[in-house]
Amino acid sequence: MEHMQKTIRELIFQLDETIKNLPPGVFSAPSKSLAGASIGSHVHHIIEMYQSLLNGYDSGVVKYERRIIDKDTEILPVLATNRLELLMMELYKNNKDLVLVTGFDERSSGHKMDTNYYRELLYCFEHTIHHMALIRIAIIELTNMKLPGNFGVSLSTSLNH
Repeated sequence: MEHMQKTIRELIFQLDETIKNLPPGVFSAPSKSLAGASIGSHVHHIIEMYQSLLNGYDSGVVKYERRIIDKDTEILPVLATNRLELLMMELYKNNKDLVLVTGFDERSSGHKMDTNYYRELLYCFEHTIHHMALIRIAIIELTNMKLPGNFGVSLSTSLNH
């Protein structure tokens, strides 16, 4: 599983470097293609998900719906890159059993499911690719920046083309 952690680290590094190369103001600019959301709002969401997993590691309980929301990460690219760099260092943990607490709608008080760190790390990885695909759309709309061909593209998509 060290290979998975290394791959996730490389993905986060790619996102980190992309943010650092954005023209001033683009990180928090609303994108028409994303219904007014910004690149920063998607980066912020990516970070929150990993932080939820890492925060739940010691207790053994992960609650994505109850994640800590810090809007500054959404508007300050330097803060976002600092948090991404911290995530890259914190990802390397041993697998262990976890409990995922989730609600499927506003009426549910929380369902518990058995899971493990590697499974949830894989979930965060797929979630990151999804949001990077959306970030790619905003970057194309708002800049003339050249992105790597695999930015926001899942491995299954790239293997089938």
